Amino acid sequence: MEEKLGTKWMATVASIWIQCSVGATYTFGIYSPTLKSTQNYDQSTLATVSVFKDIGGCAGVLSGLLFSFVTLNHHSCPRFLRGPWVVHLAGAILFSAGYFLMWASVVGLIQRPPVPLMCLFIFMAAHAQTFFNTGNIVTGLMNFGDYGGTIVGILKGYLGLSGAVLITVYNTICRRNPSAYLLLLTLLPSIASLLLMCQVRIYGTSSLDDKKHLNAFSAVAVTLAAYFMPKERMQRKYHKHFPPKGNLLWTAVRQVAYDEMLDDDESREEAAFDDNTLNEGEDMNLLQAMCTGNFWLLCIAMLCGMGSGLATLNNISQVGQSLGYKTTEINSLVSAVEYMELFWSIWSRWSLMPTITSEIFGVGHMGTIFNTIGIASPVGSYICSVRIIGYVYDKVARGEDHSCYGTHCFMLSFLIMAAVALLGSLVAFLFFFRTSRFYGQLVLGKVAPAFLRR
Repeated sequence: MEEKLGTKWMATVASIWIQCSVGATYTFGIYSPTLKSTQNYDQSTLATVSVFKDIGGCAGVLSGLLFSFVTLNHHSCPRFLRGPWVVHLAGAILFSAGYFLMWASVVGLIQRPPVPLMCLFIFMAAHAQTFFNTGNIVTGLMNFGDYGGTIVGILKGYLGLSGAVLITVYNTICRRNPSAYLLLLTLLPSIASLLLMCQVRIYGTSSLDDKKHLNAFSAVAVTLAAYFMPKERMQRKYHKHFPPKGNLLWTAVRQVAYDEMLDDDESREEAAFDDNTLNEGEDMNLLQAMCTGNFWLLCIAMLCGMGSGLATLNNISQVGQSLGYKTTEINSLVSAVEYMELFWSIWSRWSLMPTITSEIFGVGHMGTIFNTIGIASPVGSYICSVRIIGYVYDKVARGEDHSCYGTHCFMLSFLIMAAVALLGSLVAFLFFFRTSRFYGQLVLGKVAPAFLRR
């Protein structure tokens, strides 16, 4: 029994279960109105708090360094502190502590904290997600080096699914009570991680059947989608408000299919940008990666694309209020936008970015490099949320509750963010041209041996 449990497949299953429970950062729109009203925040202050949520969820340099220390530095790390479970333990502690302090502030268990302290609370809670992501995804890459894109797509797809799971929990168990939802977040994800973290291990084995078994995880996603899609249509017919779970499940399915195509067309030979190829098995460290031009192109593309997307997600409840929506309609808007945001962020940052990072810079320091690039995301969120949306909203808001009603509340802000997103698209287009020959070599290295074997 112990031998059956001690495999990379059990490690993958454990990682999937953890990923399915830790996507709380995607559900900020659920409790942001309660946070604003109980703490008496204006829109700029709420936007500032949300930016620290984004910083915590994206700037995972510490989790990458910790993972490298407990998995690569066997001489300096004590034996009992080796393995990805240490990263998960750190994430569970941060997760519970952050959301408990936020819940205590909202319900009045503790005195209303100053804004910097609330920013620290939400930073801790969101920063825990980077520890879970690093522990699961980098372990998966090490266990399935030949199919890195597929395993990243699977794990990130289930992270997106966790947003749907938590929204469903909020609508059913918590009965749309944001305070109860915050309390639930202090327990559920951390318990799941603590129960399963010892199963997430690095095996580094490879076999010809890996692809077939990974496809089985794709089949599970297809089965879930086939189950929930008819149920979703029934809910659309008979209910005005419901969580569109089928859509998000299809997100995971489509993501897995896309990443499988990447693995079929690209080899795992690692190379740096600027046509300076690495030797097989050689990994770049963070400083080496930062000396390449395309590292900064990735940062700018993420700053523009993810920054504008996160700003929209963080302020979607206030958008609904400004348009005069009822509470149930605002909840529906929050859920719908969060699902769409999950779809596009999975396709861009959550799958392509880890895959590109591991291909270009190697797997050894992938967690640190990827999370460093991820810092650009909260920087963009700060610019768009605080300096654009928050500033414009507070300029036109009226009354003691700092509220604004009408299309003018967000029109100028979204026009500016559209321009920011366009700039990000142009930078990504430049990145495509700079790396076209690099990926052409990867495809040739994969296709040519297969052709010769025929």
